[in-house]
Amino acid sequence: KVVKELEYYTKGTTGLPRGVGKLRIVDATHIPLPPILSEWAYVTKGWTVVKMHTRLIVASPDVHYPDKIVPSNGKVQDHEGGDLLIEESDATYVMDRGYMDLYRMNEWIKKDINFVVRLRGKLVERVIEEYEVPEGSNIQRDVKVILGETGKMRPIRLVEFLDEEGKVYRL
Repeated sequence: KVVKELEYYTKGTTGLPRGVGKLRIVDATHIPLPPILSEWAYVTKGWTVVKMHTRLIVASPDVHYPDKIVPSNGKVQDHEGGDLLIEESDATYVMDRGYMDLYRMNEWIKKDINFVVRLRGKLVERVIEEYEVPEGSNIQRDVKVILGETGKMRPIRLVEFLDEEGKVYRL
């Protein structure tokens, strides 16, 4: 009921400025449990946890709230929990590497679900278009690619950039 009220009061919000719009941030966190009381949550020796998969709505720069939380045992992968949190909307989903799954990403593209996900490791990619990178920018590469070895993925935008310490990120 509280979430429905929040949705009602934030219906007219446009999200973040400069064309960013509404965001839905998806992440999961582990909650450790005492092993003696929670055999049902056993993951590995010394690691007994439940996981809270959470979707946070960013309705404006000053208004953000969790609108959906899905509990699971610690063995459920982040991208599996994401199946219950990522749905068609006018927002852009923001996720970490745990949600990177080529099949799921392809399904989101088919459904016109906007998303930004940090990519894991080195993926096979075939560049189909390159975009101009502003000179002096921390952006190293901006391309449209097809990810994966099979070549069955739909085209997706890939941006590589450096953070302040020189670490490369791929989104």
